[in-house]
Amino acid sequence: MSKKKPKYEKPTTNTQIRVAIRKLWLRSRERNKAAATMKECSKCGDTDNLEIHHKRKINWGRIFALIREEILNNELEALCKDCHDKESE
Repeated sequence: MSKKKPKYEKPTTNTQIRVAIRKLWLRSRERNKAAATMKECSKCGDTDNLEIHHKRKINWGRIFALIREEILNNELEALCKDCHDKESE
């Protein structure tokens, strides 16, 4: 008997935001600096397969709420490119 493929589910806005933020984090200066300077596990001292971990749990709910408030709101207007460039300075 063959296994059925799971039905594709479109990612939610929160999932898309989380993926985008993770990609930014993986390329961030702060993460790269930590990876270059931290040479052993802070719990056991192991030096293999190190990953950079946030000590404080990320509050995704707060991040999503802030993004919705600042970006995904209904305060939108149409502008031509020139006016948009001026407003964005």
